[in-house]
Amino acid sequence: PLTRLLLVDPELREDDPLVHAIESRGYAVRLPRDGASAEVQIRLWRPHLVVLELVLPDESGADWLRRCRV
Repeated sequence: PLTRLLLVDPELREDDPLVHAIESRGYAVRLPRDGASAEVQIRLWRPHLVVLELVLPDESGADWLRRCRV
């Protein structure tokens, strides 16, 4: 099974070179663009690792971490 990586960044897109580089090394990547979408992905997809931008469109990354207790 692939390692599941959640990259929470409103500016990342599927065609970003960073995403391609990570996927080419065998990771499964999902790209929620806000805190609410990231929370859904955590509950449904159960990623192994979350990389979180500190400035999200709907809340701060620090607030999101406190709320979700990831």
